[in-house]
Amino acid sequence: MNAVTIIGLGPMGQAMAKTFLERGYKVCLWNRTKSKVDNLVEEGCLYDPSIVEVIKKSELVLVSLTNYDVFFDIFENAKKYLKGKVIVNLSSGTPQEARKANRWIIKQGGSFLSAGIMVPPPLVGKDDPNSYTFYSGPKRLFEQHQRDLAVLTTTDYKGEDVGLAMLFYQAMLNVLYTSMTGVIQSYT
Repeated sequence: MNAVTIIGLGPMGQAMAKTFLERGYKVCLWNRTKSKVDNLVEEGCLYDPSIVEVIKKSELVLVSLTNYDVFFDIFENAKKYLKGKVIVNLSSGTPQEARKANRWIIKQGGSFLSAGIMVPPPLVGKDDPNSYTFYSGPKRLFEQHQRDLAVLTTTDYKGEDVGLAMLFYQAMLNVLYTSMTGVIQSYT
């Protein structure tokens, strides 16, 4: 059975957990607020209040947090357990933040992929070619885990530079918000 750890259970993290569970994965969870995991545990996910213990449960660790500051706060206490782990960060940030996180994870003995998911939580896991996620980082690492990552959305690999996923992610959000502003202004 394939296993995945998900850290951060806001709406996106919950959608990812449910999708992996539906596809037969062993899903291990961690969140700062335990109440967010209760319904997922009832559905079959595993929960551990210790960030260290949940990291130990699988090689592939998907992260969906508010930002990179929270990323570093959470992983600082577990950094010696990151050796051999593949951290896929789907948290919002800048290319520079992704590069900084990559250097830090490598220093701990782990591997890092940056990701920008381009769908709202209800579309995660739906077989829709318009649902996609940008990924960047070592190509062999992406290819090694592409099948697992494709459980969530179509994968769009952007290159070896870990900052590229965030560059494309931020660019697409800028186009979206600018377009929405234009539509709203046209109605006023």
